[in-house]
Amino acid sequence: TASFLDLESAGAVLVVGAIPEAAEAITVARLQATRRGGGKVVVLAGTKGRVGRRADAWLSVTAEPLAEVAAWLLAPSPTQDEKPPNVSALAARAGVDGNKLLAAREALAGEGPLVMLVATEGNPDVSGDTLTALAEAARTTRKTRGGGLLLLGAGNAVGLARAGVGTPPDFARFYRATSTKAAWIVGEDAQALVAEGEGKPEFLVVQDFFLT
Repeated sequence: TASFLDLESAGAVLVVGAIPEAAEAITVARLQATRRGGGKVVVLAGTKGRVGRRADAWLSVTAEPLAEVAAWLLAPSPTQDEKPPNVSALAARAGVDGNKLLAAREALAGEGPLVMLVATEGNPDVSGDTLTALAEAARTTRKTRGGGLLLLGAGNAVGLARAGVGTPPDFARFYRATSTKAAWIVGEDAQALVAEGEGKPEFLVVQDFFLT
């Protein structure tokens, strides 16, 4: 996972989905620091918002094709032996211009760490399955470029539940996908949300709403 501080040194930031209005101001300020440092900012969201208006590129992509588009943007360029991706088909499924897709991919392909920023609260574009797919894509990218996945508003179980990650199996998949090192889970019967075994964080705080 990544933090807000990682945005300042990021070579590129991919913002996936809408940013809640309450968090727009701080997010814009952090992303401006990214751009001042020479990093690029690309936004995939149904609505442009303040973050999209200040980005290097904004693509109007929502819900179903979101994870596929994000994974394609983050994937390394194909070698001479590999078949180039069908940009036209992907653009048609996502409902966006193919040239804009190529421009966004080029913007993200620079040097330096790549951070994926996803809001888990107030984000109608991202479902639980999408969040898990994004975490997998971020893990792959982190191995080659550094950076990672920054979850905005995911400090407790309620935020993740709103993103569709609300049952023990979902949490187990999420922990494995993001290689979570630390977590503070807040919720009713929060212990039931803790992943066991391989998926359990190295440092874990579990806080129940009710003292039991």
